[in-house]
Amino acid sequence: REERLRPLLPEDFILDCYGQLCTLSQHVLVPELQLDRRAMNGYGRYAASYQFQLNGRVLALVNVHLNTPRHALDTQRAPFTNHRKFQRLFESQGVESMLASELVQEGREMAIIGGDFNLTQQSTLYRQYWRRWHNSHSVAGFGFGRTKHSRWLETRIDHILVGERLRVHSSKVHPAMGGDHSPVVAVLSLR
Repeated sequence: REERLRPLLPEDFILDCYGQLCTLSQHVLVPELQLDRRAMNGYGRYAASYQFQLNGRVLALVNVHLNTPRHALDTQRAPFTNHRKFQRLFESQGVESMLASELVQEGREMAIIGGDFNLTQQSTLYRQYWRRWHNSHSVAGFGFGRTKHSRWLETRIDHILVGERLRVHSSKVHPAMGGDHSPVVAVLSLR
């Protein structure tokens, strides 16, 4: 939450939050559009897009947090009665992926997209909507890069994606900082 995070930050960092979807930057961010789940009878925002300048060039930045499978995983306890939850999850992640990926159609070669996608690179939705960008871990990471840790699951669902005009020098998954996700840190430069 913003009120808990803000006091922990150095003064030269900019924090921009829409509910619990927060973006932290040392660059001046120009907010463009935020997408929320109200149209799908849901709660919270799942994408926020920005522009910022670096060396005289304009870059797009999108922070995403797609719908979580947490509630659908209750099907482990009642697999036949909760099938509809998985179906709704897949549908909502599809709509959210479609709309969030459209935030950077123009100028996508200068885009950085990051966050909790709640999708692996092997998932159908990831391949359909997100594969047009380069995944920092696939380009310059090492190993499996697991970012989500739970009793049932160790997988990589948090990603940093970049456009063609950005070079990935390194990508590393750091240890979790008190939550069930580990942060991905990528070192990028302009081509």
